[in-house]
Amino acid sequence: MVMEDAAGEFTSQVQFMLIVYFLLALVIFGAQSIQTTDFKNYVDGQLESHGGLTAEASASIEDYSKKHYGGRYSVVSSSTSKKAYGETIEYEIRGKLKIFFMDMPDQLVSKRGSTISLVR
Repeated sequence: MVMEDAAGEFTSQVQFMLIVYFLLALVIFGAQSIQTTDFKNYVDGQLESHGGLTAEASASIEDYSKKHYGGRYSVVSSSTSKKAYGETIEYEIRGKLKIFFMDMPDQLVSKRGSTISLVR
């Protein structure tokens, strides 16, 4: 009888560890997803102050991505020229999110955004 209790307890511990393992992976993935929104806020500010995805804005965004997010994000825009005050700037953020603790490929995320040029 003692042997059966020990086997049952061991099975319960293994199940508990697997649940904790998957919850931890889910929380880390969720935190990385939320970082996409934080990065989007930075991109909005840069595009507004530079009047679009100019070379200077692109370099600033790339440096920020490398410094704070390990280079996981990039920004793509259909127009790379400076826009006049009040014009809309459309862009897309592309990134790769890693799923920790599992042997899965990086998940590609894409988030569209728009902002208005504030350059006079």
